[in-house]
Amino acid sequence: MIHDDLDFIEEERNSFHNIHSFPAKFPPSIPRHFIEGLTKPGDIILDPMMGSGTTLFEALLLGRKSVGFDIDPLAQLICYVKSNSYDKDYLESTYQKIIKRFEQTDGVTSSNYDEKTEDFLNYWFTRKTKEDLKILISIINEIEDNKYRKFFQLIFSSIIITKSGGVSLALDLGHTRPHKAKRIFKQDEVDINDFNYHRDKRIKDVKIEFSKKYKKSVNELIISIPKSIKPIVINSNAKYLPIKSNSIDLIVTSPPYANNAIDYMRAHKFSLVFMGNKINDLSSKKSEYIGNTSVTDQDFLTLPDFTNFQIKSLNDRNNRKALSLLRYFSEMKIALSEMKRVLKVNQSCVIVIGDSTINGLRIPTSECVAEIGVDIGLNLVGLGERNIDRNKRMLPTSIKKNSESIIQQRMHTESIIAFTKT
Repeated sequence: MIHDDLDFIEEERNSFHNIHSFPAKFPPSIPRHFIEGLTKPGDIILDPMMGSGTTLFEALLLGRKSVGFDIDPLAQLICYVKSNSYDKDYLESTYQKIIKRFEQTDGVTSSNYDEKTEDFLNYWFTRKTKEDLKILISIINEIEDNKYRKFFQLIFSSIIITKSGGVSLALDLGHTRPHKAKRIFKQDEVDINDFNYHRDKRIKDVKIEFSKKYKKSVNELIISIPKSIKPIVINSNAKYLPIKSNSIDLIVTSPPYANNAIDYMRAHKFSLVFMGNKINDLSSKKSEYIGNTSVTDQDFLTLPDFTNFQIKSLNDRNNRKALSLLRYFSEMKIALSEMKRVLKVNQSCVIVIGDSTINGLRIPTSECVAEIGVDIGLNLVGLGERNIDRNKRMLPTSIKKNSESIIQQRMHTESIIAFTKT
């Protein structure tokens, strides 16, 4: 199966996958391909770095049990919402109450945002947009039913975090470093011939965008999910999986890029700050992510020869980035060891991963991860390459290749590594 055509450019069979944008999520066809081919209904699928829950949701659609782990608060929220069923009539009545209260509220009477968080909001949102978002989230947070409260929190987040920057002043929240618009216009005050998408931004109305997103999402959600296959979403790092050994039938996952090539929290904090998270806490939390560049207080592991050679080659150019790469491969070794532990004998682990270019040096991340897997005792079945469909991946680059852009050089293809446990 690893040697099949893995480019997968067809449309998703269930658009609920797209209820919320998420950087670099892989297409549903990848987990579907391996789940259908390597498991049977009732088997347990694991994604230890679940992101937006693509693997979990495909497992659900295919009648398999699934469990996913992630420490990103937004990833947990997305996966929770995608893992539950909803009553459409109750959703509609709740939505109508939210809109009615929003229209009747004149302004925010109190604020629990600290100074730095408020400064962040003032920089990235117009005053009216910021106040409207505060009103809206305060109304949503009063919904008593946790499942429905989280659903509307996710709709709220989805109008902020989009590749076009949503209702914020960011031009593109798919970028590792979001760019703020240079010129701001109301919807009806700009001539299309004078509008530059790389510089200008139309201000979108919060209520209109929230309503549009709700109506689109409510038509796509699943009405009923059997308890026997309801996905389990857990807040935990991939390095420490609270699962019994030899209990998983298939692992399908996509680890982050090395050296923080995609900074998930840089985009996610745009909505998370409205949900009670302080900007400083979110900024410090990202140091826990696999692939983060922080190297203080890190435990570096012994790595195999080819991987060590890549780190040494990078060290000749940039010591700090070499240490960050050492941290990445050390953490991947721990995560792979955990995956091996929980996987049943003779079952498969599929890893979708992209190579990196760091300081001008190409790092064959996939080959290194394959070597590390073999080093800890996994059996390497194959290493395949696929072209990334740029219309499907939310990536911080354009569709056209740019030979002068380092980040674009490494984000047009990715590898799929297949292991088995013997």
